[in-house]
Parts: sequence; structure tokens; C-alpha cells
Amino acid sequence: MTLPPDYYLLAHQFLNISRNSIDEMKKQGNKNSMTFNYQGSKEASDKYYEEMTKWNDMNVSVPILFNYHHGIELMTKAMLKELKVKFETNHDLDKLIGQLETSKQLPSSLTESLRFHISKKSPFHDYFKTNNATPDQLNELLRYPERKKQIYNLEKVLVQEGEGLNKFIAIRDNIDLVKSELFSWKRNKKGS
Repeated sequence: MTLPPDYYLLAHQFLNISRNSIDEMKKQGNKNSMTFNYQGSKEASDKYYEEMTKWNDMNVSVPILFNYHHGIELMTKAMLKELKVKFETNHDLDKLIGQLETSKQLPSSLTESLRFHISKKSPFHDYFKTNNATPDQLNELLRYPERKKQIYNLEKVLVQEGEGLNKFIAIRDNIDLVKSELFSWKRNKKGS
């Protein structure tokens, strides 16, 4: 028996791994450097450092952003499918979210929460600008280190410590908002 594709399930999984990773980053304080007086061997000291920084932006930022972006894309496609709106198979969030908006079947608060990541409000808007890319090219920016001989500059994503942590917390808060808006819409839809 073959089950139909469950876009919502996959979207939640991608968004959950991003959210949970950001929570771990927050617990560790997104430290990239630290001073400590470790009395053990160099190997033990290195292992301790690695353990204390394993969730920092230098180690996990790109996968977090990729999973977040992909989760938003899948969530958008899930709603398009549920609303029976035909869409092209692509990664262009602006167009996909635009189709949701055009359908006028969703509250604007839901589409605005989906659009957050690709808007100028995005905490990573400077990353797109630095790389002469649009947020819709994020799928490519986060999968490959270069495009057409242009090497991507990750400095706006990596080794940001406190500022970077705040950017990721904004992403985490947006994940919560998207889910809350989605559940509210579904609840209201059932009640009508």
C-alpha cells in the first residue's frame, strides 16, 4: 500500500530539527571561543572544547537554515495542495507564497509568517545581500559553497556569537508562529 505524500509531516520534521537545534545553540550560548584552564591532556581539552561548542553557528548554522527554508517550502506546498491550488514544482518561495495569497483562502497572518524568511525582515537578509542573491536562491546558497564561480560568503551566518544567536532565536520564534497560525487556521476551518 502506498500512502500519499504527507507534506505537512515532512514540513514539521524539517522545522522541528531547526527549532530543536536552535534551542541547543541557545543552551550553549553560541560560543565560538572560550577560555578555560583544563588540567587534562590536549586531546581531552580538544574534546571538551568540541563538546562545549558543538551547537554553535560555526558548526550548525547552514544545516539549520537549510532545514528551516525547506520546512517553510514544504509547509507552503502542503497548504497549496490542501486548497487544491496548482503549483509548479520549484523552490521559489516568493511565487509559492504568492499563490497562497492570491487564493485568498488563508488569513494574511499565516502567509505573512511564511513570508518572514524571504522578506527584508529576515535576520539573514544581509547574507542574501552580501552574496547578491535573493532569498529564493537560499536553497542553492545553503547546498553548495559556490555558484557560477562565485564563492559564497558565509561571514554573515558564521561566528556571530550573541548577534548570531539572536538571529537564530528570531528564526525559532518564526517557526513557532508559523505552526501556531497553521493550527489556528485549521481549527477555524473545522469550526466553519
